[in-house]
Amino acid sequence: MGPVRALAVALAAAVACAAPPPPVPPGLVFPRHTLGAGDAMPEALLEGVLREERGCLWLEAETGDVIARQLALWPPDWGARLLEDGRVAVIDGSGTVVAEEDAALQAAGGETASGVRAVTAATEAEAGKCSGGPWWLVTEVVPAP
Repeated sequence: MGPVRALAVALAAAVACAAPPPPVPPGLVFPRHTLGAGDAMPEALLEGVLREERGCLWLEAETGDVIARQLALWPPDWGARLLEDGRVAVIDGSGTVVAEEDAALQAAGGETASGVRAVTAATEAEAGKCSGGPWWLVTEVVPAP
């Protein structure tokens, strides 16, 4: 087997073995980006609150009298679930809750738009269910100070 064929077989096996992304509650819009290990990651920090509105998860940041909100694009292996009180919780690839609806958070990442490599047509279609606002490509969430 030649090196190109061996690489193709290895890639096909890796894709076949990749676990599907974690589920999300019905009706929740949860677009995911495609950045992963080995990719250059944006490193800006957005401090704000996670809000759910009509099935969309927004990151809201307040500066003085202005509240800016951006639709979150989550890492490919992250998901969401409902807490006992009905609020949405975002879970990372290990199943750990990293953000909760109406709670303060710090989201590492950066503002992005359609047409970049990390945003697929499927991601754009999912994000399109939520009108308005720029997108925040989330790479990590850390607790607010």
